[in-house]
Amino acid sequence: MEIRGIPRGDDGSIASAGAGGIGKFAAKGNAAERFSDVLSQLLSDVNRLQTDADAATKGVATGSSDDLHRVMIALSKADLSMRLLVEVRNRAMEAYQEISRLPL
Repeated sequence: MEIRGIPRGDDGSIASAGAGGIGKFAAKGNAAERFSDVLSQLLSDVNRLQTDADAATKGVATGSSDDLHRVMIALSKADLSMRLLVEVRNRAMEAYQEISRLPL
């Protein structure tokens, strides 16, 4: 098993975080735009995984598919992605509340 380093761009920044990673947002505008892009991508990915899990479940329920293993993997991916989204939301809300409590 080969362990490779993280690819870096000419300026020393991380070039890419892999397929679907956040590295693709590194070249865009300011931090607020990149954060909103990351959140939008996360929401899209969660929605896609939920839709895939729903379709796989319907396939098994209607008898058009008997691949229960694939259904369980799709459900696990959807569950994990939803948990991640909820945790990101919770952390963002905690940060907002902490900032709102700062004295001006």
